[in-house]
Amino acid sequence: MRLICKTAFFVAVVSTLACHDLGPPPLPADFVLDNINGRALPTFLSPIPESPTIISSTLHLDGAGQATMTEHRVQMAGGDLTFTSNYHYVIIGNKIQFSFFCPSNADCITPPTGTISGSQLSLDMSGGTKQLIYNFQLTASN
Repeated sequence: MRLICKTAFFVAVVSTLACHDLGPPPLPADFVLDNINGRALPTFLSPIPESPTIISSTLHLDGAGQATMTEHRVQMAGGDLTFTSNYHYVIIGNKIQFSFFCPSNADCITPPTGTISGSQLSLDMSGGTKQLIYNFQLTASN
């Protein structure tokens, strides 16, 4: 009977810990893009022929609210290109919100938002529609 009680207690503790949403890793932290919408890299952004192919991407969170995302892609008309985007970020709980300077008369894209769970970081790159999700994996922290 004691073995059954100990086993039940162990299962309850493990289940509770497994369902616990882990927050961000210690900062600074570096992430590497693992997949886009579940598709392994390299992959397309959208299924139209003119869409760029994403080869790789990295994200650095500096611990002081500054982020740098670098993306290597192949454009149909432009060849190999590397884009670097600089953001400000805020982490509240397991949510991360990016922002950047956008002049008042400019038509800027919506910055990414995301969720951090342990070593996983998922970013909605589609302006909140959840149609383009970049899934990153932690490579180094603090």
